[in-house]
Amino acid sequence: MRAVFVLESPPEPSGEWADLERVTIPDLPEALWAAYRAERQSGLIPEGRVPWARPGWFAEASAWIRERLGAVERLEQVKTWGISCVLRAVTPEGDFFFKVSTRQALFADEPGVTQALAEAFPNLIPRPVAVWRERGWMLLGNFGQTAGNAKPGEEACRELVSSYARLQRSLAGEVERLTRMGCLDRRLERLGEQLTALLADEAVWASLKPQETQALRAR
Repeated sequence: MRAVFVLESPPEPSGEWADLERVTIPDLPEALWAAYRAERQSGLIPEGRVPWARPGWFAEASAWIRERLGAVERLEQVKTWGISCVLRAVTPEGDFFFKVSTRQALFADEPGVTQALAEAFPNLIPRPVAVWRERGWMLLGNFGQTAGNAKPGEEACRELVSSYARLQRSLAGEVERLTRMGCLDRRLERLGEQLTALLADEAVWASLKPQETQALRAR
């Protein structure tokens, strides 16, 4: 399997720009390449493409980050995939992390939920430096070194689970507060109507194989 990446940033000193109309990529299906050229020429982007995979998005995010942090020495991409993108902003005051999550209906409003939980549980949840809820953008300070594959001791595990349980129990009965934060309402009495709307979405059926469609309709 091969992957082809389209970059907006300038090439490295050892690289060079290629003419979009003349460049050829070995083993890349011509139909795919033609579709990309047509997209660039027309400016029409498929509706389902995530914002951080669209031309111009990185420049917008960079400007927003720099406006809030001031002096930013460099921006680095930490992770990008189908549901989120994470950037690291290196500054004289230390590292900050920018995260954007998908706005698909399947997911909660992560910036809103994080901000509200940080206000309610300041000792458990890191408070965002800035959020832009409408776009799903969130800027956070550095949490410190990650545990990685290290196994924490029994006491640390007990404290972690106990803290998480206290947070869950304290919010268990506050449905309205949780939905205001940006959590999704997945209570049992609401799932039926949500399933009906899901099955009415043509995009859902388009992503399934024939045997999957048949099995889902049967159920």
